[in-house]
This record gives sequence, C-alpha cells and structure tokens, in this order.
Amino acid sequence: MGFLTFVKKIFSRTTQPETVKWLIVGLGNPGEKYRATRHNIGFRAADKFSRSFENPLMFQACEADCTFSADDSILVAKPATYMNRSGDAVRGLMDKFKVPVSSVIVVVDDFNIACGTIRVRRSGSHGGHNGLKSISSQIGDKYPRIRVGIGPLPPGTDIIDFVLGSFSAAEETVLEDVLPKAASAMKMLTTDSVDTVMNRYNK
Repeated sequence: MGFLTFVKKIFSRTTQPETVKWLIVGLGNPGEKYRATRHNIGFRAADKFSRSFENPLMFQACEADCTFSADDSILVAKPATYMNRSGDAVRGLMDKFKVPVSSVIVVVDDFNIACGTIRVRRSGSHGGHNGLKSISSQIGDKYPRIRVGIGPLPPGTDIIDFVLGSFSAAEETVLEDVLPKAASAMKMLTTDSVDTVMNRYNK
C-alpha cells in the first residue's frame, strides 16, 4: 500500500467502530520525552501490530490513541494517561465498546526478562509494574498479557532510571526481531487459545 493511499484510507473513515471483538493495549507514556525509553516498548509493539492493518481507522477515545482494524474488529490502544493511570483508559474503552475482560490483551515491558524475549501469560499479579497495577485495580487480573523483555537490570541500577532510559544500539538491533514476534503473538491471541500461544512463544 502506497503512503498516499494509506493516508486517504485513514482520513476517509471518520466514524468510530460499532463492534470491537478484541481490545489490545500497549503500555507506555505519551510524549516525545518517553518515546524511545524501555518503558515504552508496549507502545512500540502496538504500533508494529497496527501497521499490519489493511484498512485502519485512527482516532482518540477515553484518553487513548486508538487504531482499529475493521476486518478483524480489533482495537489497538495506547493510553495517553501516563503509565500509572493506564487502567482509566482501559476501563473507559471497555465500557464504551462493550469489551469483556476475556477479550482484553495487554502488552507490557518486563525488566526481569532478557531483551530479545517475550513471555505470554494467561493472567497474574502486576509484579510491581505500575501500568498493570492500574489496570488490575480497574478490571481485575484475569486478562492475558504479553511481556516484552527489556532486561536484565544491571546490578546496582535504579529501576526507574533503567526503565526510563533508552535502549542501546545493540538492543535496538535485537528489537528488530522481537517486535514482529510480539505483533504475531497479539494476532494469534485473537484466533487461538492462550495455551496455544504460550506453547508457541514461551521458549
């Protein structure tokens, strides 16, 4: 698809979707200041998946930047609430588009997992991650998540400094393979069981 065709398709569709089967949420912080940080890998993975949509609709709703695939009724959202209020955006989108918890998928960074690795989880605790903590406080913790590794955390390094730091050039090279893998896992979660996806990607 050429760039002009892509732009025309975006701006020729102005209405918001009527039916959303899946809500995929990439976590991060809005603004250029945070764009390239490790904490924003959820945003980058969501963008990677959204770019695969043939006929995307882009809009803002419930304090989130949204991209919708009409063909598959998939809504990909990047909360603009900052990480610690991600749950407000997720709850708002679920209510607006009547999406059940069973159809919510969250993509999140994890410094306990090595850069270059993803892990799919059926549910679980927030593990101290402020984005997951906010979401779980709003909708419970029974939603699948894709954890994208940004670690390891170097010994003696402050966690906040690490997650708000940028990837090295070598890590960026690794991400060229990881982000497509995360996007594929997102798609697969909308068509296959969580167990099937876990068996495929948790290696």
